[in-house]
Amino acid sequence: MWLNFLGLLPSTVLTLLLIAIAFLRFYDQTDFEFLGLVANPRGWSNGLTVAALLASYIG
Repeated sequence: MWLNFLGLLPSTVLTLLLIAIAFLRFYDQTDFEFLGLVANPRGWSNGLTVAALLASYIG
């Protein structure tokens, strides 16, 4: 049972990373107020893009 759950983990992580990348890259503080908490959205987006590439390579 756990092996089936662990098989879903890379794709779930990749999906969450892609959602976070979209929020940081395409939206602004005027769209969503909580994005004002992020100091450097472009830098975080680039880092998450690298993480998504690694997650897609592993998965």
